[in-house]
Amino acid sequence: MTNTIKNPECISNAPLFNRLHEKELNSKTNTFMNPMNSSVKSKAHTNIRRLKDAFIIELAIPGFIKDNLSLTLESNILRVSGNKIKTDIKFVRREFDFDNFERVFTLPENIDETSLQATLKDGVLKVIFQLIPEQKPKKISIH
Repeated sequence: MTNTIKNPECISNAPLFNRLHEKELNSKTNTFMNPMNSSVKSKAHTNIRRLKDAFIIELAIPGFIKDNLSLTLESNILRVSGNKIKTDIKFVRREFDFDNFERVFTLPENIDETSLQATLKDGVLKVIFQLIPEQKPKKISIH
């Protein structure tokens, strides 16, 4: 039985996303965003949005700059990590207190690797990638 969400355009809870779509995504795109495939050293919260022919991954990483971030893709494994430079700043209150993070995602097999784009704006790292349309089998007529 495949579970569906009425509005898949904005899915902000990755574990819920995994539970509801695990069977569908495993059959269509291998494993994608499986919590067992993500390692978290910190709380880099993630939103995942599915568009018609693309996925958008957004990570909340306040205080990071692009020079402190690393994104690598190897065999459909996207690794996003960041390390802040230590400072002598004294905080009165600190609620997002991570100086480094790492998230590892298993992407679908049908991604267009040349389409990957990453932008950092207002403490949110946005990674966008397009999906290659599925090739349907060509029907051959018998004469």
